[in-house]
Amino acid sequence: MANPSARSRNPNGLKTRVQHVYRHRDSGRYYVRGYRQGKEIWKALGTTSAEVARAQAPRVLGEINKVRTLSGSLLAGRSTVGEAAEIYKAEVETDVTIKQSSKDYRLETIRAVFKSWEGLAEAQLSQITEPKCREWAKRFLNSKGAPGPGWKGERKGTLSASRYNNSVDSLRKDSGGRGQARDPHE
Repeated sequence: MANPSARSRNPNGLKTRVQHVYRHRDSGRYYVRGYRQGKEIWKALGTTSAEVARAQAPRVLGEINKVRTLSGSLLAGRSTVGEAAEIYKAEVETDVTIKQSSKDYRLETIRAVFKSWEGLAEAQLSQITEPKCREWAKRFLNSKGAPGPGWKGERKGTLSASRYNNSVDSLRKDSGGRGQARDPHE
């Protein structure tokens, strides 16, 4: 029987011999528990096999800790917009406060920004200036629209205001800004 104090902290999970890996008491499924920014994060491993859980645990823990690893590389020296985007993507993917459709939308806006601004991923953060951003924003606003799910052919017209605003907001967050997104899916 499990330790009663451990059960009170995690009523449905039983600790395993593998560090950070837990087994659900009722279903037998395995989970990984990690921490990021002081918050506990649980990720399902999608298996009831102890061997598979043991093999998958390091990869899943790496995903949880990806932001910490990338943040360290940004602080170490000259970083690119692509590296900052990876941090933002990892934060969005592991954010438990928003729905999956909102996460997909935010990741879509990042793809749209990189698709519309050639060479942005390789550019250093210090090279991105306000005039360059204004020039891109003007081109982006007058484009035939950002790619999204469900678009089958050539789009006509211009970009919608909400798509434009959320894409600009995603660019701000990639560059280190912390503005709040106005997400229509939330």
